[in-house]
Order: sequence, then structure tokens, then C-alpha cells
Amino acid sequence: MLHPSGHVGGDLVGWMPLSDRRVAFYAIDVSGHGVASAMMAARLAGILGGASGRGEVALALTDAAPDRRILPPEAVVARLNRMVIDVMEVEQYFTCVWCDADLETGEVAIVQAGHPHPLLLRADGRVERVGQGGLPVGLVDDATHEAVRLRLNPGDRLFLMSDGLLDVTGRDGVTLGEEGLIALARRNRALTGGAFLDALMWDVERLGGGSREGGRRGGARAVEDDISGVLYCWHGPPGRG
Repeated sequence: MLHPSGHVGGDLVGWMPLSDRRVAFYAIDVSGHGVASAMMAARLAGILGGASGRGEVALALTDAAPDRRILPPEAVVARLNRMVIDVMEVEQYFTCVWCDADLETGEVAIVQAGHPHPLLLRADGRVERVGQGGLPVGLVDDATHEAVRLRLNPGDRLFLMSDGLLDVTGRDGVTLGEEGLIALARRNRALTGGAFLDALMWDVERLGGGSREGGRRGGARAVEDDISGVLYCWHGPPGRG
């Protein structure tokens, strides 16, 4: 899910295969707005593999078997931190969540770097807030991050979102916030994949008195910041349900 607030945006979301049984997915929010943020987001998209999604940033440069080359999420974020500070040398920094998911077991390792806490949407309707906060990427030279590890059950979903979604303000002047987002997630619990994300955006835009059509035609909009998100749905081991 990617909805820039203007013609260009500084949010970036995506995923990439790491091996036959593991994938990475991520959400990034570059500081600031406008062209400078969008340009940095574009550079990050190239580093993360662009359309090819090769995922070299998450792999060690060795001749080991694919699974043994995969860097843990905390090492990936540390590598990105070094790239921003030593190579890019820009004023912007970014928040992110980086996830490494095992398609066979449902295990997910998560590093949160200044980004909003991911939400674990359990199949039974429970919603859990996960992550440990952490410093943004490119802000502190020797920043370190710790991974949180969890196990999904079939039907569970993990939702990463930017703060633009949490900061949506309704017509009553009340900000959606984490509790409001959790309420919307519970209301749409029967949906999954793109249907869940679409329903969430419709709810958000109705909250602010806007609409997708109105936004495109210059009418009222519910969002003043970029809104982005990734929804990872685990249905069980491939081929077993």
C-alpha cells in the first residue's frame, strides 16, 4: 500500500526473496517531504534491488549456500545505516521496519528502527503490538538494533505502516492513532491481502471526509502525509493448506 500525499513521496515499501523458503519485507519512511525525500527513497529502492528484488543488501558476500548467506535483520539495518552515513552523505535519515520471514515455520524476525510498531493481527481477532522502537537509520553513526522474533500461526497477519496512517485526523479533529488503527483492523478482520488494505484506506478517507475520487480531482483529502504499509499474511507451510 503506497499513497503519497503529493506528486512525489518519501515512503517506500516492498519485499524480496532471500532463499527458497525465506522472504524479506520492509517499510521505509524518509524524513521530510518533497523532492529531496523522494530522491532518497528512489536511491534506497535501487539499493534494495528495485524491480528485480534480488536482495543483495541482505546477503553476505561469500560462496556459502543461500540460507547461510542471509544476514540477520539487525545486520541489514546496520549495513543500511553505514551506507546512508558513509556513502550517501545526505541530510535525510529514515525510519524503517525490516522483517525476515520463514515461509515453512511462520517465524519472523523483525527490526524496528524508529518506525511505528508493527501490528500482529491474530486469526482469532487479537491484535498485538510488536517491536522495540529503536533509532532511525542514518541518524547516529554507531546505532545498534535488536531483533524481535515471533511465530505466526496459519491465518495470522503482520501489518507494517508509516506514521502518516496514524496521524490521519478526522473531521472531529481527533487523530486516528494506534488505538484507532487497531479498531479499524479489527473491523476488517475478515479481509486479507489487497482487500484488507483497500478497506483500510476507504475507512481512513471516510474518517477525514475525503474520498479517493475527491482526492484525485482536487477535493477534500483525509491524508496530509504519505501513507504506506505492508501486509504479510501467513496461511501455513506452502502446499500444506
